[in-house]
Amino acid sequence: MQQDLEFERDIAPIVSNRCLSCHKEGGIAPIALDSPGQWKKYRKNIQIQIEAERMPPWPADEHYSTFSGQMCLRAGEKDTILRWLANVQTRASDASEDRIRIPETVRYYPEPDTLIPFGQPVRLKGDGMDKFFLVSVPFDFSKDTIIKSIAFFPGNYSLVHHVNGHLVQFDSIDKNVPRGTLVLPNDSLDPEAAYTTLGLRNADGTFPTLTQSAFNYLPGVMPLNYPEGIGGFKTKKHISFLLRDIHYGPAARDTSDMSSIGIYYARLAPERITREIQMGTLGITDIEPPLVIPAGTIKKFRTRYPVTQDISVLTVNPHMHRLGWSFKAFAYNDKGDTIPLIHIPRWDFNWQYFYTFVHPVHIPAGYVIQADGEYNNTINNPFNPNHPPKEISERAGSMRTSDEMFQFILTVMEYRGGDTKIELNQNVPRGTN
Repeated sequence: MQQDLEFERDIAPIVSNRCLSCHKEGGIAPIALDSPGQWKKYRKNIQIQIEAERMPPWPADEHYSTFSGQMCLRAGEKDTILRWLANVQTRASDASEDRIRIPETVRYYPEPDTLIPFGQPVRLKGDGMDKFFLVSVPFDFSKDTIIKSIAFFPGNYSLVHHVNGHLVQFDSIDKNVPRGTLVLPNDSLDPEAAYTTLGLRNADGTFPTLTQSAFNYLPGVMPLNYPEGIGGFKTKKHISFLLRDIHYGPAARDTSDMSSIGIYYARLAPERITREIQMGTLGITDIEPPLVIPAGTIKKFRTRYPVTQDISVLTVNPHMHRLGWSFKAFAYNDKGDTIPLIHIPRWDFNWQYFYTFVHPVHIPAGYVIQADGEYNNTINNPFNPNHPPKEISERAGSMRTSDEMFQFILTVMEYRGGDTKIELNQNVPRGTN
């Protein structure tokens, strides 16, 4: 006779590693699943979500490539949970209804060393329209310092769609310029006027150093945290976090957002510099053919990047909107050898991770990185924002959720021998400031 399953012994360890990063009291998920009682209460819905493989949300094909912190259930884990759920009504009460302990390694956002909230809320009208803002959040350290990683903490999870965050470093600051948080509607001013209004100039009027893509946010994204010595920022005493484009989805009623920025300090100065390769929309490679998706069609596109020097790929981020249907990226050479990067057989707009490999992936010079995207602009796409479908394409300026994008962003560093043995992870070691 098969041994009875016990929640504390058999289910809780799986839950703590696969579910509680989001499904905890006060977490980003709509319900907490951090006690046996909650699992009993929502057992039918949980069973449906797990059987349909919608939860835990991990769109990438785990058999194509392997990433750090994969949340997908293994076959044995899935079977164990479903067997427990099937019998939970006839079981005696569990010995403990205490909350499940959440290991530090699976926290959705590890506790930052310093948390900097917006100094004022972003007001959002309930007019059903996408909105874009420029936000400057100044911060002064006691001295020049080293930041290992920066994280964006949405205040309004249901509306914040994406954030492109830059780091502004001042040589000196004008004492007559306000240093509080400033919020401007995007595209309301030309760039020079906007930067002046936000106080983003040195005391002598020159523009300060700008570190682009210092942090980013999309649904599901965790801060990038590599082993000590890889990545990070050397910063001056006076800085400002510039949210060059914070995008809010349509709101049905008037509301607001009070997001925060988290800083994780490094113990060591970065010895390995990382950089981004952005392919496709707003990037350095063309989309073939141009990204135009006629109504009623399913259409495929690709973009390619020739690798001119050996690189180690740390993290990849595919990006499409609601017409996205599938995504695949790999590297190949003229001999027909391929290096798999990522495959997302069923695109999910709501979960767009920055996928970090377990070990850096070496791509030699002479290879070509190729990304293939498929889009479904028919009535059979339940996420199509238009009924009936209409032709969709890229557009100039900030992209609305009803527009389309085709991007593949890679975080890389110059290859060195032994890179493929480095263990990458997203745990945040405690630094000092």
